[in-house]
Amino acid sequence: MNDPLADGKVGDSRSRFNTRVLIAATPLVDRSGESGADAAAAPLVVRFGAFGDMVLLTPLLHQLHLRYGRPCRVLGSGPWLAPLFAGHPDVLEILALRSRRRPYWLDRSQQKLVGRLRALPRGPVYVCDDYALDKIRWLLRRAGIAADDCVYANPDCLLGHGEHWIERWLRFAAMTPRAFEKIRI
Repeated sequence: MNDPLADGKVGDSRSRFNTRVLIAATPLVDRSGESGADAAAAPLVVRFGAFGDMVLLTPLLHQLHLRYGRPCRVLGSGPWLAPLFAGHPDVLEILALRSRRRPYWLDRSQQKLVGRLRALPRGPVYVCDDYALDKIRWLLRRAGIAADDCVYANPDCLLGHGEHWIERWLRFAAMTPRAFEKIRI
């Protein structure tokens, strides 16, 4: 049987949800063709979290969509990205990595991601990961994304004592990367 998706752009198809995960910046959901204005400066949200961690991001995605007037791009890893965010109204595109821990020169998905990020229009970047900051900063820098385009949940918006994660993400959604502070949104 001929598999039209077996061109090296498809990850492991053995997920629990029987969906294929496109690896390294090949969009799972791409509504950028709907309107050029919708694709320009769509916020990029970065989180390498488990399924529940990604579910908790949905209020942040919604607030950023309302704030910037366009759905977000979501960068993460894990087989749950596709079933969780496919068709989600606050998600323009899903960017998936096989591994953020593997060395860059050995991981084609990281190399493709960097190329995809370079091709995107400039927009705000919200890094919602607390633990992989060095690797995320390195990948963003390699993709040519300026530090002023980014805001980081750690250390800029730490979880407060007794605060729920959703409250943290809503506070974080209200923050603005330095490069976009003067732009009227």
